[in-house]
Amino acid sequence: IKDRIVKYIVEEAERSGKLRSGMTIMEATTGNTGIALAMLGHRKGYRVRLFAPENIAPSIRTLFDVFGAEVVWCDPRGGVRGAMLSAEAAAASDSSCFFANQFANPANVAAHYETTGPEILADLPQVDVLIAGVGTGGTVTGVGKRLKEANPSVKVIGVEPYPGQLVQGLTSFHEGYVPPILDRRILSGKMVVRSADAFIASRELLAREGIFCGISAGAALHVARRWAKRIHSGNIVVIMADSGWKYLGVEHWDMALSAAEELRERMEDTFWW
Repeated sequence: IKDRIVKYIVEEAERSGKLRSGMTIMEATTGNTGIALAMLGHRKGYRVRLFAPENIAPSIRTLFDVFGAEVVWCDPRGGVRGAMLSAEAAAASDSSCFFANQFANPANVAAHYETTGPEILADLPQVDVLIAGVGTGGTVTGVGKRLKEANPSVKVIGVEPYPGQLVQGLTSFHEGYVPPILDRRILSGKMVVRSADAFIASRELLAREGIFCGISAGAALHVARRWAKRIHSGNIVVIMADSGWKYLGVEHWDMALSAAEELRERMEDTFWW
């Protein structure tokens, strides 16, 4: 998912002249966008400077290093919003930098409207419910718009963290920030998910189906299961935008699924790695 938007953002910036040889790409990230930018920047010969909260998963830090990205670590209490403000200020004071600005860049939405949405419809022409996490808002807006053009009655459900909790890759409206590219008119509704439920859903998917998804994907799956109980028939599409390997080494992966209630109790804190 993030590889798509990074490709669109970088290539559009190159076409418009905003990004030129010798410039540095800046971005705020908690993981996937930063990894994709570091990878593409390395391939294209751009320096990449990432602004990230200090509490991101250790394996994500390692990947930033592997691809040669410079990282400015930010106070975790500010979350990705605080990192974004730091990146924006740094880019504004340096004309040799291009701020990718995934939360406000229309190329983010375009990537999903032009690629992800059509790919879904090619495989499943009749979509009744779309469930996607709300991080930047690009996925749910771009895919949702494309699906609504094909079927105006489709329900588009956004997934966000329970207030005060962290689900890697998702944004909580209750924190007072709504991404500029999110078109709330596309949303039919939104549902909140506790971090423990997201984590447990991702573990269950691995155990039962062999699909190793990440925490935001687990949150979307948790919501999809709730929606499946609401409707008698129809097709539910769930966007699973994160893989689970980045969370290896986090102690909760080692707990048995039978210990779900204990896991919920141990994950009451906002940050769990």
